[in-house]
Amino acid sequence: MIMDLVARTLESLDWPVLLDRLAWHARTLAGARAAESLVLADSAAGCRRLFEEVEEVRGLEVGNDHVPVGPVGDVGGLVERCAAGAVLEGPSLQDIGSTLRALVDLRRWLWDRREAAPLLWSLAEPIVVEGEVLDLLERSFDATGAISGETWPEVGERRRRVGAIKSRIKNVLEDILRSGDFADILQERFVTERGGRFVIPVKAGYRRGLGIVHDRSSSGETAYVEPAAVVEAQNELGEVEAELLAEERRILGLLSRMVGRCAAGIAVSLAAALRLDLGVARSHLGDELRGTIPTVGEEGVLILDGGRHPVLALRGIDVVPNDLRLDSRQPALVLTGPNTGGKTVALKLLGLAAWMVRAGIPVPARAGSRVDCFRTILADIGDHQTVSGDLSTFSGHVQVCREVLAQAGADTLVLLDEIAVGTDPAQGAALARAVMEAVLARGARLVVTTHYAELKVLPLQDARFAAAAVQYQDGRPTYRVQVGLPGSSHAIAIARHLGLSGDVLERAQSLLDAASRTLDEALSGLESQQSALLSREDALRVRLQEADRREKALNEREHRIEDRARRLEQTELARFKDRLRDQEEEIKSLIASIQARGQSDGMREANAALETVRATRRQISLGDEPPPPPPPQDLKVGDRVQLRQMPSPGQVVSLSAGKAEVRVGSVVLWVPLADVTALTKGEQRQIDRRQRADGRAESAPDDRAGRREQRAGKKADRRAQESLAEQGRASTGAAPRVRTSTNTLDLRGQRVEDALVAVEFFLDRMLSDRQPVAFLLHGHGTGALKQALRQFLPRCAPARSFRAADPDEGGDAFTFVEL
Repeated sequence: MIMDLVARTLESLDWPVLLDRLAWHARTLAGARAAESLVLADSAAGCRRLFEEVEEVRGLEVGNDHVPVGPVGDVGGLVERCAAGAVLEGPSLQDIGSTLRALVDLRRWLWDRREAAPLLWSLAEPIVVEGEVLDLLERSFDATGAISGETWPEVGERRRRVGAIKSRIKNVLEDILRSGDFADILQERFVTERGGRFVIPVKAGYRRGLGIVHDRSSSGETAYVEPAAVVEAQNELGEVEAELLAEERRILGLLSRMVGRCAAGIAVSLAAALRLDLGVARSHLGDELRGTIPTVGEEGVLILDGGRHPVLALRGIDVVPNDLRLDSRQPALVLTGPNTGGKTVALKLLGLAAWMVRAGIPVPARAGSRVDCFRTILADIGDHQTVSGDLSTFSGHVQVCREVLAQAGADTLVLLDEIAVGTDPAQGAALARAVMEAVLARGARLVVTTHYAELKVLPLQDARFAAAAVQYQDGRPTYRVQVGLPGSSHAIAIARHLGLSGDVLERAQSLLDAASRTLDEALSGLESQQSALLSREDALRVRLQEADRREKALNEREHRIEDRARRLEQTELARFKDRLRDQEEEIKSLIASIQARGQSDGMREANAALETVRATRRQISLGDEPPPPPPPQDLKVGDRVQLRQMPSPGQVVSLSAGKAEVRVGSVVLWVPLADVTALTKGEQRQIDRRQRADGRAESAPDDRAGRREQRAGKKADRRAQESLAEQGRASTGAAPRVRTSTNTLDLRGQRVEDALVAVEFFLDRMLSDRQPVAFLLHGHGTGALKQALRQFLPRCAPARSFRAADPDEGGDAFTFVEL
């Protein structure tokens, strides 16, 4: 009779190896014992909660910051003894005290981190320690572990009496040893103890009449005698020592009873610490395995992306990662390929992954994997042949199949290694297929390994079965699972590699029937094609990873450059502000000097220069303009509006797709609605009155020409203003060239005609605001707008000079205009 199938499954999957490693990661003895007999979650929700604990541990334990669960001692048994009325010795009570202190520290540590780790805090919250008990336990013992005479004065007093009596006794004995009267009878000159009494060594022949003999040497020549002079004092010493011992036992009893009264609360606290210790151990084992937390559901899905066998990984073996999948569409997987190629490793990997999820241990696979909660995992791995049990290999497999069919259900994972071997291949294959179909009919998930040709082609006949094969390349297994195609067993090739004689191999090849040779050749050809595809896929993946790495490096470099440019810009701006402030102070000093001398010459120029510096400082201090108002929601044709960057209002001609066609004077512009501000009715009435008073109509065809004539007529005045501004700049240094949103006009996306009109209006406004410079943003594009603009500026009255902006001003995408 085979052993219990679940127990055999755990053993065959090497599950105890993982539990031993989990126990090694535990920080307390209780945690290590609990890990060796770990209780598993029985639902997807339970699994997810365990993984949430692991995630919180990972989040908290950064650097040298660790969950302080290690100092919690294994004192549960001692506390139970106290509850049963036992009196503990001092060291045991000290262990309980240090554990209670560790529990308090653990709770406080997690309280401080409760927002970052709410689940761990919920585990620590039940930890409750009686402060009075803890305080008394900590104060009741001194540094040597003895009961403290300060905390318990009665003990201190009796210890002092004991010390005084012992000193008196030793003084008497030492006087005897020094006395010449006893020189002939003393064997040695020292004081020792026998039976708890102080004695001196004397020659055996002189013992009588000296005192009480308590012991003899092994040779019989020395007697250890208590002189009569110290008998009474030693009797007193015994009485005081008995009183001291009784007082100490009374205190130990009191402390033990106090612990016993708190036994229930301490047990709850220890259980909480144990749960936290297991969470830490699961996290650390997952880190050692480089494991990830998979998605956990209830639908029987098992998807491992780059899964690695955990036991092999713990042994330091460089495990080949593999992709394996089971779901409702294909609930069964048929693994084929050569012996020693890794089929059983893949089979065990699936079983261990399912157990690890129920244990809350991160699975050694890539992120994005999914392992649902399988409440039952049944595996048939290894040989069942026994002599005493009278079981052949085939009989053992049949009994396992019978147990599997009896226990399999919708939440079961079944793993069958070399199903139904040990009998006639034809009948074994038929029996195997029947068992596999019956397992699927019960709703279980199934993985089998096989060399049966009939089972290799089963995925081609039944869509519920997926095919996979371990790769065999260049005369050796690669341990890589190729999903989608069955694989050849490569028996003859492996035999050749192991040194079997060539004539035997040739004879074996000739004995294969035609169908077997054809199938084997076809599978070998498909394996070769898939291996080539996988090799190209690996190469492509490497190239993509390299491209991603380079892109990331370029992005980081770009960010560094942008940060450096931003810092440089801020530094230069700060320096410019400082220069402006210094210039303002110099001009103020100049004005004060002029006023003090009662002179008027130069006052006008100095005031103009001061105002120029102050205006520039205001622009820089204010920074960017406030965000424009939101686009008007109920704009209609005919409404009066104000355009950004245009001094004169306009009138809406038409609306279309987030833009408005606006007539400003004789010019019609298409502008985004974001650049349009609707005028209120009061503002519109004021415009109408002003236009009527001026005798102008908004739509007059010669309006634009009239304004140009007026501007030409005022040219002399402007030149005078420019001369004054130039004098001001001469007093304060070069004109400021800081580009801001207030002195920049964005022309991108506009037609040339509209842009030139906008430039005229903008430069007029800048000049009227006494701005010394302006920037025109036209971009690069086709270059048509830039060329037209620079051909126009020599004819534009407000512009004194222009050039392409310097690199630190924005480059050739801007035109710098001096007004």
